[in-house]
Amino acid sequence: MTREEIMRDLKDIRYYHSRERIMRDAEEKFGSNALTEKEKRYGAVIRMAPIRIYDVYIGMYILNNTQESLSEKWGCSVETIKRYNKKLYIYLEENSDLL
Repeated sequence: MTREEIMRDLKDIRYYHSRERIMRDAEEKFGSNALTEKEKRYGAVIRMAPIRIYDVYIGMYILNNTQESLSEKWGCSVETIKRYNKKLYIYLEENSDLL
């Protein structure tokens, strides 16, 4: 997978989790969306990641924080979050065969 594909998937995963209650209700009525399976694959790969990469994934894509809001919550610079987010992309690229 390319970085652009991974970034697009992460945007979709973030959107899904930002509207998770509505999405879960829709899944009960209509069945799961293709994104649900993709999110499970990403979750399985992320669970094997180094802890800071895992933490950035959870903070940004599951809990729907921006880099700015996550840096405030963590008490660090936005640059630090950007650096870890870049490491997340690299990690996912290296493990894209599992996605």
